[in-house]
Amino acid sequence: PMPRWRNGVMTKTYGWQDLKRETLAVEGARPLGGRWVSACDTPDVTLFVKRYPGVQTVTFHAGLELSVLHLGLWALSWAVRIGAVPNLAPAAALFRNAANLLYRFGADRGGMFVEMKGRAPGGVSRAMRWSLIAEGGDGPWIPVLAAVILARKLARDEIAHRGAGPAVGIIALDEFNDLFSRFAIKTAITRHDDRNEHAE
Repeated sequence: PMPRWRNGVMTKTYGWQDLKRETLAVEGARPLGGRWVSACDTPDVTLFVKRYPGVQTVTFHAGLELSVLHLGLWALSWAVRIGAVPNLAPAAALFRNAANLLYRFGADRGGMFVEMKGRAPGGVSRAMRWSLIAEGGDGPWIPVLAAVILARKLARDEIAHRGAGPAVGIIALDEFNDLFSRFAIKTAITRHDDRNEHAE
């Protein structure tokens, strides 16, 4: 079990449960077809609830590209949840070997999105989605770029805080966009409300 903020209350869900299908499209990149995603554990649930008072629901999902791997992991998560298997960790090497056998069927493309839904001033229902697609194997560079940005800020003495802690509010999206342009990484923001929809 892991925490999930839902309808203004901290509840719980289970790792690799809450199975659903997502698609991802960004202008200038081939769309990522439907991929399975499931709930994953992340400290951001607690961080987001503290940073955005009034937020009603915060969930995080992750997915494996190949359906056979993702659905296999989802099925195994049920075995753990019902107590048939106490822990999957001892079988990690076996799972890695199975994944390696299927590696050639995958692609060097991945993506992510952040979606927010709520009411704008005046009561208009609004949804915004920031999407990213990385191609050519450039996806693993993304977390490294955060370290580059932080190192530059530290060198220019632009960060007062020292020590371990969440980086919420320290890096702006525009700082990532400058670095994304050096890689096969495309992003887009889509907005939708009761009256219209447009993309940036």
